[in-house]
Amino acid sequence: MTGEDEGRGRARNGPGPAGPSPGGDLVRSEVSGSARDVVQARDVHGSVNLVQVGQPGRLELPVPRQLPHDVRGLVGREDQLRWLDRTLLPGADGDPAPASTISVISGMAGTGKTSLAVCWAHQVRERFPGGQLYADLCGYAVVHPEFTTRVLDRFLRALGIPDSRVPPDLQEKEGLYRSLLADRRVLVVLDNAATTAQVRPLLPGSGDCAVVITSRSRLAGIEDAGYLTLDPLQYEDAVRLLRNILQDYRSDDDAELGELAVACAQLPLALRIAAQRAAHRPMTPLADLLTALRDSSERWTALSMENGNEAEAVHSVFAWSYYALSPSAARFFRLLGLHPGPDMRIEAAAALAGVSLPQARAEMEVLTDAHLVEQPSSRRYRLHDLVNAYARDRAEAQEPAKELEAARTRVLEWYLQGSYNASQYMDVSCHFPFELELSSVPDMVPEIAGQGAAALWCEQEWPNLVAAVETADENLMPSLVWQLAATMRFVFLRADRRDAGLAVQYRALEAARQLEYLRAEGTILDGLAFVYSQIGQGEKSREFNDAATEIWRRLGDHPRVAASHTNRAIEMMDRRDWPRAVPFLKELVATAEELGEKRLAAVNLGNLGECLLELGELPEAGDAVAEALAIHREFNWSMGIADTLWNLSRIMRAFNRMAEALPIAEEAVAQAERTSDANLQGRAMLELAVVLQANRRYQDSWAAYQEALDHTRGVGDRAGEARVLGRVAVLHRDRGNRNTARDSYELSIDISREIGDRWHLALSLERLAEIMAQLGRYLDARTTRAEAFELFKEFDEPAARAACVRLSAALGVG
Repeated sequence: MTGEDEGRGRARNGPGPAGPSPGGDLVRSEVSGSARDVVQARDVHGSVNLVQVGQPGRLELPVPRQLPHDVRGLVGREDQLRWLDRTLLPGADGDPAPASTISVISGMAGTGKTSLAVCWAHQVRERFPGGQLYADLCGYAVVHPEFTTRVLDRFLRALGIPDSRVPPDLQEKEGLYRSLLADRRVLVVLDNAATTAQVRPLLPGSGDCAVVITSRSRLAGIEDAGYLTLDPLQYEDAVRLLRNILQDYRSDDDAELGELAVACAQLPLALRIAAQRAAHRPMTPLADLLTALRDSSERWTALSMENGNEAEAVHSVFAWSYYALSPSAARFFRLLGLHPGPDMRIEAAAALAGVSLPQARAEMEVLTDAHLVEQPSSRRYRLHDLVNAYARDRAEAQEPAKELEAARTRVLEWYLQGSYNASQYMDVSCHFPFELELSSVPDMVPEIAGQGAAALWCEQEWPNLVAAVETADENLMPSLVWQLAATMRFVFLRADRRDAGLAVQYRALEAARQLEYLRAEGTILDGLAFVYSQIGQGEKSREFNDAATEIWRRLGDHPRVAASHTNRAIEMMDRRDWPRAVPFLKELVATAEELGEKRLAAVNLGNLGECLLELGELPEAGDAVAEALAIHREFNWSMGIADTLWNLSRIMRAFNRMAEALPIAEEAVAQAERTSDANLQGRAMLELAVVLQANRRYQDSWAAYQEALDHTRGVGDRAGEARVLGRVAVLHRDRGNRNTARDSYELSIDISREIGDRWHLALSLERLAEIMAQLGRYLDARTTRAEAFELFKEFDEPAARAACVRLSAALGVG
């Protein structure tokens, strides 16, 4: 190993500053180029600098069109539509500037806030050439709200930022979001917000944008916002709405329709459901339908979430529609109220109700026609939160306790089976899959074929998976809690899911201990050790790894003990304790071979090769890595192949065989992209960038460095980010851009100090000192070299000893 090579590095907690652009003087305070052609520079707090790497000139960003379907037949809201015009549109009231850029529409549930906002947004969408963004924040959902950070992720993707470039930190997301909206006229609709804190990060910073927020609360405290309170419809408008819906089905007179409107408290939600009910009975006199409505209301006890005649009227309409359902549809509906997450696939609904897929589709069509269920996208369904609460209430009132438990078990096991199947494609460690413990053989399981399908399934279902764990815990199902958590450690490697993932793992650890089930406890402890290792918290990882190892010893599970020892070896490598790690790894390889665990032996052979490379024993390192690579290819395990190719490329560079290293590094990137390990992807891309630079393919290396930086930032890998910045500085240095190189080194040094990465700090300090001397800052160079010298003395390895020799000569010390 040479002093120019930083090695593996480990992920660290927290976001960090991005590096200076390889473009040097191309840094601008605007978006230049497409979203995939930019590198983010400096910290992101409120604004962002982006730089184009490719051709100069500003390119158009995508124009999002996210509004839901337009609302037809909006009645009685003409004054409110004009108010929105006057408030948000320039020139609407003769003033060239709008009265405000933010409007908050508040009112009780069922008044039609969403319909008003969406209808107005469609009417004025051409006034917003930058596009329209829409999000349902689910703020009052009975089970699960929409997280602000998740909404920002979707908005950034809609604005042209790919997943790999979305920063992990909420504050950084905000800054990038507002920068992308700067100088653009975009309409943002934030539906169903619960608190001011939920919407504040989603507010643009540009006065050219407009925001419409709907909420049951007034959301006081939003600066310069205009506020509109939406009341139930006027009597005449309520009758007109009923007439408009029923005109093709019935010919009731206005007096009867007026009675129905009053029974519905003149709320649009209740009116539409009641009208649909009446439309399905065109030959039944409305008086008879009203009698049925009054009869249904007598059976209804108002939910505790709201009080008053309006709420009781809405619930009475629900009851009216509910009691008109067939017995099978009514059962299907009430069991939907037990679903743990915010929305569901039709297959999950079928599992919940214990019916076939065709029957579930038929029942869902009935409920959709009755406006009791919404279909926001293909194959996914949800219930309005009030409807969901009603369905859950009916289930708890009418279903036996055993059926409630059976329904919850069915849907939780469906999610467990899906998460388990997905995890088989998302393996980023050499772990041992556990056997599922299910109450019965499921009739249907989620079909997940391949890495892409697994990643998509986890992306769509992760809120439901978190809610599934919570539901299992609340309903005293510890076996399902730990099994769900054991399949989910791969899902939560993304920085924006890490807190939720760790909370799930800790809840599962309690469940396993409650069951006094050692194998479950060991599995969860392994998961916690793995997650903490991935995010660079070595002490916590060691603590959980030691506890897991002790359990596997007690159980006599020798392969698991060997796997835990592999984690211990990696911890030694993190500390750069190569002399101790080498014999430990050799013993591990022998143990794994004796146990017949070839893949585990290959993992440790690869780690041994890395240690030997760091010690400068290149031929031996090459032999170990080659043997590991052959085994990984035999198993076609992309994770292992990518990791060993990464090491092999570094060995080729150490031999100064740069042309031979190039195809190896390229395949390492291709193999890493087949895994779900973003840390590995960033590491492989950094190696490719270094190799491209060594082969004088500078423009390609710029792009590769950018991709590597995106990967490290996307998972909060601060150690990896520091290494990318250090290598970018080397590129600037070699190209004669000394001031830019200095800036990049200083950023890299700041991150290394913050996370306590003393090895990379020493490397960067020595390199920075060279730049300082070249810039004539000799005193600063000496101070920097002295600090690097003291740091290198802490390490017992060839590269550190060589650095000490160089630095002592430069400092004139013995």
